Amino acid sequence: MKRKAKPSPIETRDAHQISQELTDYLLDLIRSKFYPSSCPGAGITFAKDLPRLKSWVVWWPAKWLRERGIPFAPERFKAIMTKCLLDAQMHGGENIAYLPGWLHTVVKRHWMYNEDAYYAEGKDLRNEVDRVMKTLGPVVAAQRAPDWQADMLAASKLMKAKKVVPVKVEVKDQLSLF
Repeated sequence: MKRKAKPSPIETRDAHQISQELTDYLLDLIRSKFYPSSCPGAGITFAKDLPRLKSWVVWWPAKWLRERGIPFAPERFKAIMTKCLLDAQMHGGENIAYLPGWLHTVVKRHWMYNEDAYYAEGKDLRNEVDRVMKTLGPVVAAQRAPDWQADMLAASKLMKAKKVVPVKVEVKDQLSLF
């Protein structure tokens, strides 16, 4: 009797679950560091800023990585974003006019400044994965890791999609002869 190999945690989670876990973790980190519960109205302000925090701060780096073809493990992405947000909190000033816009600028500059290092790291990872996949053959090729970056990109596009507003048609009580 053959024993089945126990699947790794990455293989059992789908892309949506991974991206949802990353999004929730990063939003909780932002809430705890930049919207302290000791400030009055912090929960309301966070709820109002939530859509922009998602699209500008959490999903933007995943889109940026995806456009450049840089593969990252979810854990590595989580570590980079955590470090970026903690650095932003440590160096942030008191007079921030609009927090989501400021965090977007901080995150964007961080990724742009470190682009070459991240690109080299992702390229090395991609080359190593390709080499291992060729060595192991087509059996393992079907068991690729879920594409969590694509799921975050899809969520971002879905959020930006325009909502259809029903048009009210004016009904006249009296019909026109002409």
